[in-house]
Amino acid sequence: GACGGACRVLDNVRETMKCLNCDNSALETYRPRFRVGTTTSFADEPVSGALKLKLYKNLESCAVDWVICPDDGSAIMAMLNAGIIDMVMARIEDTVMLTRLSKSLRVCGMFDCSPHLWRLLVPRKGRAQPIKPLKIQMLGVPEHVAGSMMTCLLQDWDLFGWLDDPPEIMVMRSLVEGLREMNTRGSVQALLWEYSDSESSTVQNVCSEVMEPFLAPWKSHAFVCTRETVFSKSNAIRQFFDFTNNLVQEMRADEVDKVKLEAYIMNTYGLSRADVRRWIEESPMHCTADVDYITVSRPLQYLRRLQVIPTEQDPSPTLRLASCVRLLGAPVARPPPNSGRAVARTLPGAGPSAPSSAKKAPPRPDACCDSTNDICETDEGPRFTLSSTQEVRLMPSSVVKGVPVLRARGDCSGACGPPAAQVSAVAERAASSRQAGAQAPALEGPSPRPVPAG
Repeated sequence: GACGGACRVLDNVRETMKCLNCDNSALETYRPRFRVGTTTSFADEPVSGALKLKLYKNLESCAVDWVICPDDGSAIMAMLNAGIIDMVMARIEDTVMLTRLSKSLRVCGMFDCSPHLWRLLVPRKGRAQPIKPLKIQMLGVPEHVAGSMMTCLLQDWDLFGWLDDPPEIMVMRSLVEGLREMNTRGSVQALLWEYSDSESSTVQNVCSEVMEPFLAPWKSHAFVCTRETVFSKSNAIRQFFDFTNNLVQEMRADEVDKVKLEAYIMNTYGLSRADVRRWIEESPMHCTADVDYITVSRPLQYLRRLQVIPTEQDPSPTLRLASCVRLLGAPVARPPPNSGRAVARTLPGAGPSAPSSAKKAPPRPDACCDSTNDICETDEGPRFTLSSTQEVRLMPSSVVKGVPVLRARGDCSGACGPPAAQVSAVAERAASSRQAGAQAPALEGPSPRPVPAG
């Protein structure tokens, strides 16, 4: 029994030494972990595929780990705040919900992935219907909130008179359900949808497009992280963006890698080869820390119009951005109107200000100021000038006949300090004493108390 136990100990030691020899290369360098979360849907490709295939193992600054996130915004918010993931890539609609409901989350970058072509479909009745007499009272959109946001975009364009009389929105679970409701039951007059090339033949047999397909004017995805991650792992975020852009460039330049990516997308998501090739050629697939103003402002404006986010929760016109990003295309802040504000107090010495006859400027759209509450993030308060110039002098300010005249602190009238006539008399006696070789007398006043020795 004792011999058998000793043999087992030796076997364990031998196996441990083999493992240490094999893992020497991994123990030479220490890289901090950087956990990135994505969903398993096609919308998060190719970043989710690169994380799944461990293509970030050559990134030297950090060890990137993939965390699978559910299709639930509350769960993703809890995972970010708990530190389970460092950064998540979410669609711009979900990003608005995350950053507005949690004050600790920030947008740290953008990613423009698959092009979303939206089409407005009506039932086919022989020839295509003209656009002007078209009257849509009920519009079918996908279950995701992106369809409702695109409806708000068409309303801003004032198509079919929607600016004055917008249609009602009916949410559909799938494209098949929408086609059945429009062609069979007649509950909706049109559909606003995005579909792939493989579905276009089926849709065009029963529907007709009343306008050209259009794209959303904002980026498709955004990277979200906490404030702690921004300050502790900002270098890892930049390295992740650069490494992702290099992976995309190498994949597009190498035909072998492009074929592998096509096979992976086709086998994983069941798409046709034509759809995959169009996605590879037309998608920007670019990560950047530069944030477009329209990407962080227009979706937020539309979600407030749809009453998904309460307007009075936060009057800010943009999402919460991290300190490492740069906002591009933002309008210049409008200066605060002088007539619309009242100064809380009057400084001493300042005269009454003349009433201003200028009218208050009307609020501009997409401005950095909220017209409802008159709150401006860039406003520094009312401007005013001091009543008198304040200055500090380390040396005497003037000299009378070679003798410096000492000024008292504050107002140099006769109230504090010797009077002017006395100072002039002392200065004259000092000048005459200097000519006679005598010592100049001191200013009149109480003599200093002698200090005892020791």
